[in-house]
Amino acid sequence: MFKLFSLATLLFTWSSLLAQSASPASQAVTDPKQITSKILKREVQPFSIEKLYTTRNVGATSWSPDDKTVAFITNISGRNNIWLIPSEGGWPSQLTISDQRQIDPVWSPNSKWIAFSSDHDGDEQWDLFIVSPLTGEVVNLTNTPDVAEEGAAWSPDSRYIAYMSKPRSSSTFEINIMDVLTKRYRALTKDTPKELGNFGPLWSRDGKWIAYTQEHATGKDSNIFIADANTGKTTLLTPHNDEHIYEATGFSPDGKYLLITSNVTGYENAGLLEIATKRIEWLTKEKWRVSSGSFSPDGRRVTWTENIDGNTDVFVYDIAGKQTTSLPLAKGVNGLAGAVTSFSADGQRLLYYHNGPTSPNDVWSYDFSTKQSIPRQSGICGDRSELPWIHGLRKGIHGCKSLRYGRWRSAGRTRRSRLGEADWLR
Repeated sequence: MFKLFSLATLLFTWSSLLAQSASPASQAVTDPKQITSKILKREVQPFSIEKLYTTRNVGATSWSPDDKTVAFITNISGRNNIWLIPSEGGWPSQLTISDQRQIDPVWSPNSKWIAFSSDHDGDEQWDLFIVSPLTGEVVNLTNTPDVAEEGAAWSPDSRYIAYMSKPRSSSTFEINIMDVLTKRYRALTKDTPKELGNFGPLWSRDGKWIAYTQEHATGKDSNIFIADANTGKTTLLTPHNDEHIYEATGFSPDGKYLLITSNVTGYENAGLLEIATKRIEWLTKEKWRVSSGSFSPDGRRVTWTENIDGNTDVFVYDIAGKQTTSLPLAKGVNGLAGAVTSFSADGQRLLYYHNGPTSPNDVWSYDFSTKQSIPRQSGICGDRSELPWIHGLRKGIHGCKSLRYGRWRSAGRTRRSRLGEADWLR
């Protein structure tokens, strides 16, 4: 009997060790009672209240089409404005100069303009603007004090912008398409029931289609639609009966697939939705929360994040090889940055946010060739002249990532610039 007991004990111990050595993505969900805090044996630099209040925020980001510059939101000058920084190194320059809040910069494919939204004295009735990255010229495309316009998405030819629109008196976001040349717009969606809203427009690379997510106000149910950009005719891609979440986050360059997040498997996972057949190929089958990201410019890779035991890791998936790589990033809360995609145009770098126990939230760049991230330091800063900038990304400004619409609703914002609105066509 003693031998049997010893053997059972040995087998139990051995199986426990094997379970502990399993990869994070496959291990069982950790019992919260078993989590302990790690004590860092080092001196902590004391800061006064005044010094702590000099910290700054970093918001949404966007690659320039030529990869040479990154546009980003920060309140380093006191308000959330758009700044530009060379992606290979240098000092930043402030592009918009405003006492209001700017949010969600998105570079046009032809490099001539950056679209963004700005509200009026914090009322969240956002107007849609464009600004020239060369001259700083600002144009208000909408100028509607009682209507919020946000979530700009450029057409591939830079002629049109799809965006979300909601009157102050309405509970529903619709999606409009504006001709930037004429400032005239037309509705892509209309008469949406008040309990539903339309979010996150995504253009196909040929400019013929726009995919978007329609979400119920409860946040428990959503669908993905695709619409003809010319006629507005829509097709439901995710028919279902029970309450499930479906969210489109990326359009493949060949126009055949959407990168999505859905909890139809019981947990939120990433998948490829084939538009023609409405079939989903699941890329993950995890019990951790997975959030899909975007396609690489060549369409060969996609990204997603996984929340594993309180840490959020970034993953890159090779579609042809069906291989998943967890990027070797510092532990903490890592999130995907960038507007249309986190990848640079050449696919060699990836923008992401990092927030850890020893470093505040900041924007980082991962280099696939060297498999390294750009190092940086703490974001506690005082005078603007003290802020160091290296390798094209700022060391020193930090804060919260601006989330997107609905479940992704924007968090950071700004105000109308006082720069001239001269004829932008010249």
